[in-house]
Amino acid sequence: MVHRGRGGGWSLARAPREITLYDAYTAVEAGPVLARHAHPPSDACPVGRHMQDLLEAEFRDAEQAMEERLGRTTIAHLVRQVLDREREVAESKR
Repeated sequence: MVHRGRGGGWSLARAPREITLYDAYTAVEAGPVLARHAHPPSDACPVGRHMQDLLEAEFRDAEQAMEERLGRTTIAHLVRQVLDREREVAESKR
């Protein structure tokens, strides 16, 4: 996605319109977005023995929704939004 640029910076290896926020996210993050409980629940607990499976399904759905949302936004789209906002700020100061 990126390669090292001259002077310690970074430059994009693809056009901004070809890179989604999901691409950027997966390039720097590994594993699930939502943390899972580190310790297994007790089978003796009526809530605990079911909660992990129930939460896992909820977490998977939430993570999928986030992936889909980030996949719809490109770096180029964000650049346009920043430039539009800066233009609005400049016009409001006139």
